[in-house]
Amino acid sequence: MAEKAFKLYCDYPNESIFRNAHYNNAVKSEDMDEDDYYNEETVIAMDKYISFFAESDGLIYDNLTSMVNNEFNEYAETQEPMIFKTFNGSDITDKNLDFENQLFKVLNELCRLLN
Repeated sequence: MAEKAFKLYCDYPNESIFRNAHYNNAVKSEDMDEDDYYNEETVIAMDKYISFFAESDGLIYDNLTSMVNNEFNEYAETQEPMIFKTFNGSDITDKNLDFENQLFKVLNELCRLLN
């Protein structure tokens, strides 16, 4: 697990999980800027659902899980990493979601090992 995490760091030393966290402009109204939109209670932003906690047993965990699930049930959508490619005859950018795919695999393995 540590080797996979270190390899990911070596392959993407300057990347962040939020590098492709874009805003859904189709839903956002024209008079809102991006910060206002994600402060609204319409979207679960990535920084709200990517987190860690220390204990997965007991009353505190049960209460925390219930509170988060109840809160997230009120949102209309979840922000996810995405890229935009325009197919208009110009060169296609080399942007991809390889980093995010590998990072979430490492995070899932870490969660499995800790539990």
